[in-house]
Formats: sequence, C-alpha cells, structure tokens
Amino acid sequence: MTCSDCRSWQLQHDRLSSDGLSNNYSLNTVDICPVGALTSTDFRFKMRVWFLKETKTIDVNCGTGSNIVVASRENKIYRITPRENNDVNGVWLPDSHRLNLSTSATNIA
Repeated sequence: MTCSDCRSWQLQHDRLSSDGLSNNYSLNTVDICPVGALTSTDFRFKMRVWFLKETKTIDVNCGTGSNIVVASRENKIYRITPRENNDVNGVWLPDSHRLNLSTSATNIA
C-alpha cells in the first residue's frame, strides 16, 4: 500500500507490543501527544487545565534539580509536568518525579 492509497478513516493506531510502556519515562508520551488523546490516569477527570495556576519551580526531590511546572488550584497540587531546560533535564521528566505529588503533601500551605 502506498501513502496515496491511505485515507484517514481507514488508518488505525496500535501499540508495537502488548507489553505497553513500562519504563520510568512512559508518562512523557502524555506531554508530546499533539491532540491530547493520551492522558495520565493520575490527573484524568480531576481538574480542568484552564482552572490551574502554573508555577515554575525546581524539583527538590531530584538530585539533578529537574525543572518542573507545578499546577495547582485553591492550595492543592493537581499535577507536575516538566519544564524545558536543556542544561538539566531537557523536556523530559521521570515518572517517579511526576507522580511524586501522590506520595507527598498535595496541599500548599
């Protein structure tokens, strides 16, 4: 089949393997998805993005000092996403750092 034979309604997206993504950087796929179809279960349906206040900061739980954006509303942290800094973490953030809000206090004093 050539590309000229393809029609968008005929295309299907599938995973390469049935194992899924099982590494410490798999949640970065949520950030690079251009249409927002990939979401993380820890944030899905919890809060609308446009209601969140974003604060640029440094991950203090990380030995390398990854640059992050903390999204909060009414003194509660809802998600942590990477902030680009090519000298430290590029545009990537390990899942263990991203999900750190579930193990730490999610309320801001």
